[in-house]
Amino acid sequence: QGGSGLIGRTRLFRPDVTSDCKSDGKVVIEITVNNQGKVVNAKKGRGTTAIDQCLIDLAKDAAMKFKWNSDANAPDEQHGVIEFNFSFGG
Repeated sequence: QGGSGLIGRTRLFRPDVTSDCKSDGKVVIEITVNNQGKVVNAKKGRGTTAIDQCLIDLAKDAAMKFKWNSDANAPDEQHGVIEFNFSFGG
């Protein structure tokens, strides 16, 4: 749950993610981060193995809460991915 692809950026905040969903799997979320470090878009990405919409929605909501450092020299939009691994009952 880090955030790869955001070259030159430092993650400042990662939310705690607890699942009440009754399934497990990996959810890859593609994110867009603005130059102020805010996630402005999040969508399910390639490599997702989870089929439960509950997990996908949980991961998208969590991804929107991530925060990176502000950088006036960064592009208006940077793209990266966050991977969430959920296990049911473990």
